[in-house]
Amino acid sequence: MPNVYAILGAADTHKSSTVRALTGVSQWQSAWNVATPTHPALDFHVEVVSLQESNISPEGFVERINAVNLNRASLKFPNVANILIPLRITGINGLRDGAVYLQHFISVGWNIMPIVIFGAAVLPTGLPAGVRTLSIFGSASMAANGIASQIRPFWNWL
Repeated sequence: MPNVYAILGAADTHKSSTVRALTGVSQWQSAWNVATPTHPALDFHVEVVSLQESNISPEGFVERINAVNLNRASLKFPNVANILIPLRITGINGLRDGAVYLQHFISVGWNIMPIVIFGAAVLPTGLPAGVRTLSIFGSASMAANGIASQIRPFWNWL
């Protein structure tokens, strides 16, 4: 089951630009390497735009990853091991809050890694119990590479 790395925030808090700064990905990628100090690189599925803004439900995203895994299997590649996604704290487009997405991913056996939260004075309700969080206040007025430099050591990335 994949490890899910999530960035939660409101609109215009630099979620997408931070994903690009962390990875170099300009649009979603089903196979992208992220360097860490303990591994040469970890293979990631990366989404740049929040799932709610892309009109993807939690169930739809699980289906998307299952389809990616079928394609990867046909090419004799392993299943997606790690996922990086931005999520809106509060649902939009008739879709649910970011915490509901994370709870759904847990229900299908996915592992939720430490969560990054942008611009929230208090933690959103419904976050998975026991998962560490990093709150970055004022992200809307910060440079994405500055935000990324705070996240990398939190997630143990280079």
